[in-house]
Amino acid sequence: MTMDATQIALDILGIPIVNTVLLGAAVAATKFVSMDSVDKAIEAMMQKELAQKNKVAAKTAYEFVRGVLNE
Repeated sequence: MTMDATQIALDILGIPIVNTVLLGAAVAATKFVSMDSVDKAIEAMMQKELAQKNKVAAKTAYEFVRGVLNE
């Protein structure tokens, strides 16, 4: 499996910062925490507009990895 985290970040955030993209992928792969917990943490750490974009980036990666794992 390969996921282009940089491209997801560029498409959603407009910059090549992949931290929340990779967080979403890690949550999907490990199920260590819930995406709801990730969303709440992002909201607590970022201003509203930036938080919304990062939540979308994390969820995009999450859904990609879950889709691959469910194949």
